[in-house]
Amino acid sequence: MLAEAITFDEPGVVSVREVDIPSPGPGEVLIRTAFSGVSPGTELRSLAGAQAGTSEWPFIPGYSLAGVVVDAGEGVEIPRGVAVFAAGTQRSSVARMWGGHVGYAVVAENRVYRAQPDTDLAALSLTHLAAIAHHGVRMAELIEGDRVAVIGLGPIGQLSARLFSIAVRECGGEVRAYDLRESRVTVAREAGIDAFTEAPEPGWADVVVDATGSMRSLPSVIAAGRDKSWTEAGIDGVRILIQGSYPGTIDIPYEEVFAKQARLLFPRSADRTDIGSVIQMLEQGELSMRGLSEAFSVKEAPEVYASLASGDRLSAVFRWH
Repeated sequence: MLAEAITFDEPGVVSVREVDIPSPGPGEVLIRTAFSGVSPGTELRSLAGAQAGTSEWPFIPGYSLAGVVVDAGEGVEIPRGVAVFAAGTQRSSVARMWGGHVGYAVVAENRVYRAQPDTDLAALSLTHLAAIAHHGVRMAELIEGDRVAVIGLGPIGQLSARLFSIAVRECGGEVRAYDLRESRVTVAREAGIDAFTEAPEPGWADVVVDATGSMRSLPSVIAAGRDKSWTEAGIDGVRILIQGSYPGTIDIPYEEVFAKQARLLFPRSADRTDIGSVIQMLEQGELSMRGLSEAFSVKEAPEVYASLASGDRLSAVFRWH
């Protein structure tokens, strides 16, 4: 069948075109996309041709969509009409990276996540971004009284701050968030986060989340972690979570991380546990996506990516049907 898709045609060129999506085969479902969420860092690097593993041009970007099952192949248990989340179409007439921004998607049943009928599909389409942040929370292994500093309040930083705030309720900790942009600090504050435009207090945090992707910010990130005296017993040190997406090599100041007995953690995307947990939190109203994105028509895609590149907006979702 023919379906609309957003494609990156060459570096810097965004278009909307028709692509062919095959019928679902055995074990596959056909999803009619309602919304697809943008991951600005990854997608803007892909648009520039700088993302590792960049596919042949043109390709369908995006890795986070929500919609409804409208057809299924042999042996599928998910009934038609069920709301679902998926990464993107696994088959199409053009290349995919990773096939999320498309009007219809063919996906293996075991890569589809069911949602409750009343789930906000626009919020659900941002699930993968939240799941990446959730993976970082799990890796941090919070302990009682942990203080968490989130530096950089793009989408991943905003979601990290919200998810850490949920997590520290059980261990009596505290979360503070930081960004140079007043507008982003305002979004965090409206979500109930203690957020600031000034640099974080040196030595305050047990866990530091670098959600900047900026080498210039790394000194402040590392300085925010608590110091560990040479007489202090135990192996615990600051945990530095690198959630910012860097295009290549990063420089770590050895003496500073050595003195703090730091653990550097590099979350790698998200797994099924993270995605399932995020969907459950959305359904229960525990996690809100409020303030993180606006919905745009697919035809507005070129303008949306231009505004994301300028830093004028946090993220966006595309409305398909």
